[in-house]
Amino acid sequence: MRGFLRWLTGKDGSSVATWEEGEPDITVDVHPAAPPKPPAAKPEPAKPSPALIVQKDELLLVGVHPGLVRVVLRARWDGAAFRIIEGLRSKERQAMMVSSGKSQTMKSRHLTGHAVDLAPVVGGSVTWDWTHYYPLAERVKAAAKAEGVPIEWGGDWISFKDGPHWQLPMRAPYLA
Repeated sequence: MRGFLRWLTGKDGSSVATWEEGEPDITVDVHPAAPPKPPAAKPEPAKPSPALIVQKDELLLVGVHPGLVRVVLRARWDGAAFRIIEGLRSKERQAMMVSSGKSQTMKSRHLTGHAVDLAPVVGGSVTWDWTHYYPLAERVKAAAKAEGVPIEWGGDWISFKDGPHWQLPMRAPYLA
């Protein structure tokens, strides 16, 4: 099922992003300015929240299964350096990937939002060097384990190894 990130802003100015299934509505909730609160006796330091750190490439996760989104965001939050290359694909895009030899099937898990492509970043730039995919794979697998989401890496495949490719397994509840 398709989904989207919804940003919620509290009256106190705090924000959080949540994943919701379905289509987003086009409403905007504006809170009137709240009167200032008296200072606390001892303010606690702000704790960083992964929901507040959104990078431009995370927009490519729109339409991706929520479990896979959690894995990708957890890996990033846990320090893995990568860029999201692609998430949900159209049939036209998939046909182009097959004709260029970058994919071998028109039954890709990208078509249903059950796959993403991630590329490691070294020195601020994406690299296609396989030596950098193995450490990224360890981080993503650890994130999947922490989130309780089973995941398959294209780099573990016997034929047509695909280092950037990550997908949910083709079994319940991840069938499309």
